Amino acid sequence: MRSELTEWLRFLRASGHLLAERPAQFFQEAANQPAATSPSRVADLQVLARLGIPWLRWVNKPEHPSPCLLTLPTEELAERSDFSADGRLLACACGFTVMVWSTDTGSLVDSVPGLGQRFFRFAPKGSRMLGVGSTLWTWEQSGNLIEIPLPDAEVRCCDFSADGSAIVAGDDGGSVRVWDAASGRLLLAVQHGEASVLACLLTGPPERVVWASADGWLRQAEFPSGTLLSEAVVADRPITAWTLAPDGSRAASNGGNPVRMALWDTATGRELAQLLSYGRPRSCAFSPDGRWLSAHFSGRGSLVLWNGETGQQHSEIRGMVASWRFSRDSAHAAVAIQHGEVRLLALDGRGRKVRHKTGGAGALVDACVSPDGTSLASVNEGGLVQLWSVDSVADDEPTLGTVWTSVSVGDGFVCGLESGQIVAGDFATGIIQGACSHGLGQESGDPYRAEADPCVTACAVSADGRRLVSGAYGGSVNLWDVQTRGLIGAWHAHAGPVTALALDAEGGRCVSAGDDGSWKLWTQVGGEPGSLKPEGGVRTTWFSPGGEGVLGASTKGSLFLWTPPEQRFDRCGITEAERHALSPDGRLLLAGARARKLELWDLSEVWQRRAARRVAGFQPRGGELVACGFVSPSELFSVSLEGWVELWDVRSGARLAELSLGRRCLGALMKGDRIAAVTGVRPLRLGRMGEDWWGPGFPSDQVHVFEVVR
Repeated sequence: MRSELTEWLRFLRASGHLLAERPAQFFQEAANQPAATSPSRVADLQVLARLGIPWLRWVNKPEHPSPCLLTLPTEELAERSDFSADGRLLACACGFTVMVWSTDTGSLVDSVPGLGQRFFRFAPKGSRMLGVGSTLWTWEQSGNLIEIPLPDAEVRCCDFSADGSAIVAGDDGGSVRVWDAASGRLLLAVQHGEASVLACLLTGPPERVVWASADGWLRQAEFPSGTLLSEAVVADRPITAWTLAPDGSRAASNGGNPVRMALWDTATGRELAQLLSYGRPRSCAFSPDGRWLSAHFSGRGSLVLWNGETGQQHSEIRGMVASWRFSRDSAHAAVAIQHGEVRLLALDGRGRKVRHKTGGAGALVDACVSPDGTSLASVNEGGLVQLWSVDSVADDEPTLGTVWTSVSVGDGFVCGLESGQIVAGDFATGIIQGACSHGLGQESGDPYRAEADPCVTACAVSADGRRLVSGAYGGSVNLWDVQTRGLIGAWHAHAGPVTALALDAEGGRCVSAGDDGSWKLWTQVGGEPGSLKPEGGVRTTWFSPGGEGVLGASTKGSLFLWTPPEQRFDRCGITEAERHALSPDGRLLLAGARARKLELWDLSEVWQRRAARRVAGFQPRGGELVACGFVSPSELFSVSLEGWVELWDVRSGARLAELSLGRRCLGALMKGDRIAAVTGVRPLRLGRMGEDWWGPGFPSDQVHVFEVVR
C-alpha cells in the first residue's frame, strides 16, 4: 500500500497540474505510466472510454518510472531558477515576481512581488536570497524581506560573501558598496574612477573587496576599512565583460580591439593566458571552487569550458545553448538546450553525466542542478517549471540520431536518418528494426544503407508496397526492394539535396525534385525522359492515381500539372503551405501551412479544367503545423509542434478529437488508429533547404507510436 501511495504521490506532483484544465490528458498520462505502477493500473480501467473521450495510448512506452518529480506551472513567463544551499527550496523568476517552492512537496512557500528580477540567487549557506530589481532586496524563508534603496546609478553586479553574511554590489558610476545581509545596514562604500563596475566580490581571509571595471582596471580594497590594497590596468580596453575567481586572485575578461578573452592576475594585471574566443559572450563565470571557467556565446549557440587556472580549453558544447549553471560543489554543470534538452555534465570525471529531453512544447530558457547533484530543474518559456530525478534518467537515452524524413510502408513506416540509414518501424508494436548509431527498441535485421551519400532527405514507396525510393543530401537517388532491403539501383539526380520523391503504382517510374529547383521524371534506373524547372521549386510530388500525369506542389501556393513526355506544365493556385497530402484516390489535396492553417482542395476536375477548388478550411490548435494527412476518405489529421493531434471530419470540417502527445513533435505519420511521432530537441528550421528544413547537429530524435483509443 505504501509503495502505491508513493507512486500516486509522485505522479500527482508531476502531472497533477493537468487535472483542472485537461482532465482527459491527466488520465492519458496515468495510463501511459509504466504498466506495473498503480496510476497505470487504475487508468487502464477504461475511465476515458466509458466517458466517450478519445485518448492516446503509448504503444512503445518505456517500462521505467518517469524522471519527472514535480511540475510547477506558473501564470507568467518564467526565466532564471536557483536551488537553496540545502536543496529544500527552488526559486524561479516569473515576470516581476520571484516564486519559491518546496522541493519536497511542490507547495508554494512564498512569492516576492513587484521588485523586478534582473538578478537573484540563494546564499552559499542557509535559505537567504538576494535579488536586484527596482531595489536591492534580501529574503529569508521566515518571510523577512529587506529592501535596500539603490543609488541613482544602476547596479551592474552583486553577490553574497562566501559565508552569506554580507552583500557586495557595483554600479555603473564606479562605486562598490557592502551591506550586512541580515539587516541591510551599509558597511562600506568605495569609489575609484567613474567607469562601470562589471564584477565584484567580497572574499578572504584576509577580507577584501575585489572589483573590475569597464575601463580595464582591477582593484582590491581592505574590508571594512576601504583602504586600497592594489590597482592594475590590463592591456585590453574597453572591457565588455568581467568575471572574478572566488578567491579574487584571477579575473577573466572579454574586450579589447580586436575582441578577445583573457585570464589575468588581479593584483598585478599580468596576463596569465589568452582564451580562444568566439566573439562577445552573453555571460561568463568561474565555478565555485575556481577550477573551471565557462562562457556562453549566444551568437554561436555554444558553451565553452576552460581550466580556470591555466586557461587551457577543456570542451565546447554546441547546439543552441540557452543557459548553464555550475553546481555548488563544482562537480556538475547543468546546461539547458533551447529546443528541449537538459544536460548534466560531470566535470573532471566527478559526478554523473546525463542528458534528458524534457518533452515540453516550449523552448527551455534555464536549468540548474541541486546541491547534492540528484535533481535537475528546468524552466520552459511557457512558464512550466519542472524538477527531474537524475537517478531516473538513463545515461544514454535510446535515440535514432537525426530523423530527416519518414513515410508509411505497408503496416509500418520507414525513417531516413542523417547517418544515411533508413530504418523500419512497426505501427503495431512501435519497435524500430535495424541497428542504429543509438538503437531504439529491439534490433531486428539490417537497415537500408547508402554509404556513398549519407543523410537521407526524402523517401517514397510504391502503391503496391514492394519498392522504396530514397534521396540524399548530395543529390543521389536509390531504389530499394522492400522485402529484401536490397539495393536495386542508384543514380545521381540533382545538384544538391533531394527534396521530394514519388513512385508510380508498380515502382517502374520515379519523379524527383531537388533543392536545385529541378523536377525530373525517371524510368527504370537512371533513365531521364524529362526535366522541368517550375518557379519556386517543388516541395511535394505525386503520380496521379488515375494515370493522368504527375502533380507537384510548392510552398508558394502553386500546384503544377505535368503530362510527360511533354516538356511543359500547367499551374493552378492553392494556398501557400509547407505540408501537403494527397488522398488515396487523388481527388482531394490537403495543404497545411506552418502558421496554423489547414485547407482542403478538390482535384476531381483539375486535369480537365486546370483549376483546383477550395472546399474546406480548418484551424488547428497550438503552434507550428508539422504534419497533416488522411486517416481515411472521411477523416483528416493534423499535428502541431507542441504535440497536439487533431482529427477532422472531411465533409463537415468539424473537429472530431483533440489529443496531446505530451511532448514536442517534429513530424508524424498516421495509419488507421496508429500515430508514429518523431520527437526531439532540434529546431525545425536549420540548414539550406528552404524555409522548413530539419538540419543536422541535434542527434537525439526518437519515434513514439501511439494508438487512438475511442
